[in-house]
Amino acid sequence: MKCKRILLVGMAAGIFFSCIDDNDTDQEFTKAYVIPQGSDKIAVIDVDHAELVAEIDVNFINTGDRPHYVVIDEIHRTWYVTLISYGYVCKFDLDTDELLDSVFVGS
Repeated sequence: MKCKRILLVGMAAGIFFSCIDDNDTDQEFTKAYVIPQGSDKIAVIDVDHAELVAEIDVNFINTGDRPHYVVIDEIHRTWYVTLISYGYVCKFDLDTDELLDSVFVGS
């Protein structure tokens, strides 16, 4: 239910994100992956405390990668983001937020 409330508020503000309850790791908060429009970063937010935890830079080309559509795979502990200007889908580790792989899919 918490994700649905956050999603509605985020979409109304023009921000696309996904959230995950991060109780399976040593972190004790609910993470939201927020994509601020006009930025080549993904903000990791502690939803419980409304704090910015980290910013993940996905600026791979100088013309703007325009990240969109974060998807979380809790089973495999990964998350994905599409870079619509770059034509890639990037795979990140859900626990460390480190880039694991990327694949070119085109426009």
